[in-house]
Amino acid sequence: MKILKCERKRSVCSELARCRRPEVVEAAVEVIKEGGLLVYPTDTLYGLGADALNPEAIGKVFEAKERPFDAPISIAVSDVDMMRQVATLSPWTSKVVEALIPRPITFLLPRKRRVPGTLTGGSDVLGVRIPNHMFALSVIARTGPITTTSANLHEGHSPRTARSAIRQLGDAVDLYVDCGRTAFGRASTVVDLTAASPRKVAISRRGAADRAEVLRVIGRTR
Repeated sequence: MKILKCERKRSVCSELARCRRPEVVEAAVEVIKEGGLLVYPTDTLYGLGADALNPEAIGKVFEAKERPFDAPISIAVSDVDMMRQVATLSPWTSKVVEALIPRPITFLLPRKRRVPGTLTGGSDVLGVRIPNHMFALSVIARTGPITTTSANLHEGHSPRTARSAIRQLGDAVDLYVDCGRTAFGRASTVVDLTAASPRKVAISRRGAADRAEVLRVIGRTR
């Protein structure tokens, strides 16, 4: 287990459009590419990251969290183009996604076959989000899609700090990146975009994004 400190002034990183600690980004990228586990900051909670296209690495995520294998895990991507590599977006779902980012939202979309079924419990539906955090985006842009389940034991305390994640996951994780408290401190809102009609878009989990605002934005895209 290794712990590295990241730049705590995330607003400065965002203004620069890059992470101020490239050596920490490099260490995180190396862990992911080697099939290891990374705890990393996002805008919502600390995430437990692994190569989302590597079945062995995905298995480590389930084991570290003591999570049932039939409980799906979401994917984090760096942009909409990467999202299209793992999920199917129609013209109207693309419009909804682009209208709602960078809000703290996970989108439920049809899974592409290159994504291992073990990640979704065998379901053809995949949760995908773009975390609004410069460190996470810097890593994902170099590694490709990574898992973005919360860095805790299954049904454990939501990890708003790296310390909370360390207490729960301990030595099961190769690298913890500590960037202070997360902005929202709660899970992302989940928006289901798997329906055939834009009028049937549903919020399947309330979370950090304001529900009324999300519905207003979706309404304007119809």
